[in-house]
Amino acid sequence: QAPFITSISPNSGPEAGNTNVKIVGTGFFAPLRVFFDGVPATVNSVASTEIQVRTPRFTGDFETTSDGCSVSGETRYVPKAVTVTVENASGEAGSLTNGFSYNPEDSKCGVKDTGNNG
Repeated sequence: QAPFITSISPNSGPEAGNTNVKIVGTGFFAPLRVFFDGVPATVNSVASTEIQVRTPRFTGDFETTSDGCSVSGETRYVPKAVTVTVENASGEAGSLTNGFSYNPEDSKCGVKDTGNNG
């Protein structure tokens, strides 16, 4: 039977990763792999209805917004929700869309550094 994810807790953490997360669902059988936005997580333990993992570092891009920023040209990064996937050794997989949100380290208003200022 394919894995099925019913909940993830906590469902958010820092972009640096290393958050210990409990995934609850059905059809979990070791060995299995867990991915956050396609990036493999460290699997600590597997039971048929619960997996304990440590999140990988977020390697994608955060979106920016100027909402709530009072100075023109300022932006802030907003949390990014990613898909969490559990894949059994047989290749059967189950995913939870937007199952985990990465919080940007720099979420305060400021001028976005484009890296072009030498």
